[in-house]
Amino acid sequence: MNKSLALATLFLAGTVTVNSSQAATSWDATKDFTAKTTVNPKGVWSYGYDPAATAGYQFKAFNKLSGTTLPIWNDSAYTSLLAPNFVKNLSTSSTFGILPGQISIHPGPVASGDAAILRFKAPIAAIYALNGQFFAGDGGETDAKIVKNGNLSVPLKTLGITSTNPAFSISGLELAVGDTIDFVVGNQGSFNSDSTPLTVQITSAPILGKVSPSIGTTLTGFTGTAATTCKNTRTGQTVNFNGKSNLFLDCKAAGLLTKDGDNVSITTLASTAAFASHQYELEPNCGTWANCKAMAETLGAHLATITTPEEQAFVFGKFKGAGNLWIGLSDQTTEGTFQWLNTEPFVFKNWNAGQPDDKNGNEDCVAVTGTGKWSDLNCSLDLPAIFEYE
Repeated sequence: MNKSLALATLFLAGTVTVNSSQAATSWDATKDFTAKTTVNPKGVWSYGYDPAATAGYQFKAFNKLSGTTLPIWNDSAYTSLLAPNFVKNLSTSSTFGILPGQISIHPGPVASGDAAILRFKAPIAAIYALNGQFFAGDGGETDAKIVKNGNLSVPLKTLGITSTNPAFSISGLELAVGDTIDFVVGNQGSFNSDSTPLTVQITSAPILGKVSPSIGTTLTGFTGTAATTCKNTRTGQTVNFNGKSNLFLDCKAAGLLTKDGDNVSITTLASTAAFASHQYELEPNCGTWANCKAMAETLGAHLATITTPEEQAFVFGKFKGAGNLWIGLSDQTTEGTFQWLNTEPFVFKNWNAGQPDDKNGNEDCVAVTGTGKWSDLNCSLDLPAIFEYE
């Protein structure tokens, strides 16, 4: 079994809506295209067109870049026409109705086809807001739509004729990773003088109570799993389990997110620690005392034996916060005579006040409680346990 020597407890606490990777993020199509934009797609943006209306909506990325002060992306198949295209005016004067610094898309010659497209691809699952405007540009008549995931039949917004300089503002738009938003300009039957400047600003904000595979906290500093406690801050429901690599997804899988907006607080303990050449491991899901004993033995370990104040302080210091924890002490053989499973002498004692009390005549197994002191408990309780490897 591969174990690390984590010499300190790792605590991760937070909510599914608070994470460094989930801060509000923004993108600007104009600012994100620079003189150094020589690849397509570039980050979240792609520049392309819909080749033919009769073939169903599709996106084909431009494959040719030419020009310096007026860099133009277009398809190499349109050698002479250079349209459809995507352009940014890096010069100091207006060109084809495109002001200095503006970006523009221009549809191609195919009647009711060759729509020019600026595409945004969502890099994270989030709630998005889209803001911007289309402009008349060169004077030719074009029309504009905003389309999600290529669904042209039900666009997010139909803006109509661009000669009216239509603005748009869409908020509360939930996108998954990889969802696309297309800003589409059609040629209205003629592509002459159809340069259509536009602005597009996009911002994202976290989705409350929901988690994306691209968002989460990865455990570092040790291998294997980690004892994890997830708590729904609305309902108070708590689940203990073995966290693996993405704690937010693990908590979601545990079924604690039952209502949109729910938050989950997470506490995680490093699963292993070393003391005096022995290694200790927190196993949160082994169950009854007998089951935990059997699991430990299967792994070449035993339920922990604690024989000195120093060992007690170390073990409790590493694994406190995980609740009551089975250790390898019981009086199952002879009532009132406690013995360690590994047969070490029972000398050091760390009982809670009034313990052991054999309550109801059926408490024969010992656990370290949340205070660090020991109590005898019913052996059939499902508890986490401390395994010891010698």
